[in-house]
Amino acid sequence: MKLFKRVSAGLGVIVAAMLFIVAGPTSPAQADGEDAKTYDALLVVDPDGTLHVTATITFAAVPTQVVQRFTLTQEITGSRVDRFTVTFTSVEGGGVTLTEDKDYTTFTITPSATTVVIKYDVVGAALNAGRGSGGVYLSEVIWPVLQGLSVGVTEVTGRIVPGGEVKDQAEFEFKSLSCASGTVAAPTRCTMYGGGTFDNPYPFFTDGPRSAGEVVIFGFTADQEIIAPNEQIEELWTLGRAFSVDIIHLLAALAVLGAGGALMFWLLRSKGADVSSVKDPTVVASFVPTGAGTVEFRVADEVRPGHVGTVADEHVDPVDVTATVIDLAVRGHVQIVEIPAQVGPDWTFRRMEGADKLVPFEQTLLDAIAPATGEAVTVSTISSAVTSVIGKVQSQLYDDVVARGWFSTRPDATRNRWAIAGWVTVVLAFAALVALVVSTKFGLVGIALLATAAGLVVVSHDMPRRTSAGSALLAGLQVLATNLRVQPFDQIAKAKAYTEISEVLPYAVVLGSCERWTKALAAADDDPGVPDPDDLPWYHAGANWSLSDLPASFDAFVVAMQGRLFGRG
Repeated sequence: MKLFKRVSAGLGVIVAAMLFIVAGPTSPAQADGEDAKTYDALLVVDPDGTLHVTATITFAAVPTQVVQRFTLTQEITGSRVDRFTVTFTSVEGGGVTLTEDKDYTTFTITPSATTVVIKYDVVGAALNAGRGSGGVYLSEVIWPVLQGLSVGVTEVTGRIVPGGEVKDQAEFEFKSLSCASGTVAAPTRCTMYGGGTFDNPYPFFTDGPRSAGEVVIFGFTADQEIIAPNEQIEELWTLGRAFSVDIIHLLAALAVLGAGGALMFWLLRSKGADVSSVKDPTVVASFVPTGAGTVEFRVADEVRPGHVGTVADEHVDPVDVTATVIDLAVRGHVQIVEIPAQVGPDWTFRRMEGADKLVPFEQTLLDAIAPATGEAVTVSTISSAVTSVIGKVQSQLYDDVVARGWFSTRPDATRNRWAIAGWVTVVLAFAALVALVVSTKFGLVGIALLATAAGLVVVSHDMPRRTSAGSALLAGLQVLATNLRVQPFDQIAKAKAYTEISEVLPYAVVLGSCERWTKALAAADDDPGVPDPDDLPWYHAGANWSLSDLPASFDAFVVAMQGRLFGRG
C-alpha cells in the first residue's frame, strides 16, 4: 500500500476547532476518583465515511463511574447543522447505560476493571469539503475523539486507519491533517500530530493532559473517490431561509405573481367587463327643440337620478340618494324648507302631493324623510331618520336596475359573492404562506399567493357587469354629462326657465355641472334683488332669501345631505 502523504494543515486546525464549538454545559459533572491515565482512540474509516471508533481508557484504580457525552450536532452555517448518528456497539471492562436525546448521546460507564474499552460507530462525520486546489472534490473526516468526559486524562492518543475496501486500494492518501485540543470554547493546536511517513503511514496525534470536559478534535481530508461524504445536513429555520431570494425561489414567486396578475386580468375581462352593446347610446334625457332657437329638458323612459348614479358607478351612493331627494322635490312630492340655525343652515322636508307615480325606492325614501304623519325630519338629524330604511332604499334601487335590464344580477350581490371568495382565498393563501415559511424556502411564493388573493378582494369591487342595455345606457349617460357641460342657457325659454332648469338639477348633481346650472337658475330670476323665498315651488327659504342665494344654499344642502347619509352600499 502506498504511504499516506502529509500536507501541512495550519488553517485546518483552526477550522476544525471552530466547527466543534458547542453550546451549553462544557461537560457532565466529574465522577469520584482519579483522572484516567490514558485515553487512546482508534478511528477506522470506511469508504462510505462511517467511523468505527474504539476508545481505550485506563485508570490507576477502578473508578466508581465514568460518563462520556457525545454531541450530535455541528453548526455548519447560521442556518445549517450536520447531525451525527452515534451507535454504541460494545464495552469491555464494565457496563454501560445509554441516554439519548435530540442533541446528545451519553454513555454512563460502570467500570469493573482499570481498563475500559468502548466501541461505537459514527455516521455524519465525513463532510463535503467542496473542490480542492486540483479540481478534485474532497471529503473532510473530522470527529472530537475526546469530548464530554467526566474525568481528566493525563495522555490522549489516537490514530486513523482505513477500513473496508479502502485497505485493498493501490492508493489511499490524505490531503491534510487537523488536530485541536483544549476547552470547548477555545481549542488550540494539539501537542503533536502527523502521518504519511515510513514509521507512521497513518494519521496520528498525541496530546495531554486534558481536564474533564475538554476536547481533542482530530480529522483529515481525502478525495471523495476514496472517502465519500455522509454528512446529514439539517436546515434550521431562519427568516432569511424562509424568504430565500435565490434565483429559483425568486423566479417561482415571480411566476406566481405573473399567474395571479393574468388571472385577475382574465376575471375582469371575462366576468367583470360589461357586455358590449351593439346599440346606439340610450337616450337618458336630452334638450329637445320646441321652437325657433328654444329647447326643453325631457327625461326618457322615466330614468331617475338614482338609476343614473347606480348605473354609472355600480353603487348606490349618498349622492344618488341626495339627487333622488332633490328629484322628488322638483317633481312635487316634497318641499325642501331651509330653516335658520345657530351654526350654519339646516333644512326640513314638507310632504306634498305629487302628480306622478313613485317607484318603490322613491316611496320608501319619501316616507322616511317626510312622513305623512309625525314629526318632520331635518337634514341635521336625517341619519337617524333613514338608518332603518337606507338599506331597503339601496336594495330596492338595485332590484330596479336589474328589473330594467341594465344588470343581470344585483351589483351589490355580485360584489359580495366575489368579496367572500376573495377573503376565503386570502385565508387559504395565508395558511399556505405560514406553511411555506415554516417548512420551506419558498416564503416569497407565499407572499405572492397572498398578494394574488388580496388582488381578488380588490377586483371584487369591479365584478358587477352591465348588460348590453346597461352598456348602452352608460354610453347615453356620457352623452348627457357632456350636454350638461355645454348646453347654452339662452336656448331655454325664459318663461319656463324655473321649471326646465330645476328638472336638470338632480341629474347635474349625479353627473356633474351642478354649480353651472344653479348659477343659471339664479340668473333666470325675473325680479333680481327682490327677496322672494317662494320663487321655486320645490325650495322654500326665509323672508330675506332671493334666487341669487340659490347657488350657495343648494351647494350647502347637497354637502350636508351627503355628509349625513350612509356610505356606499
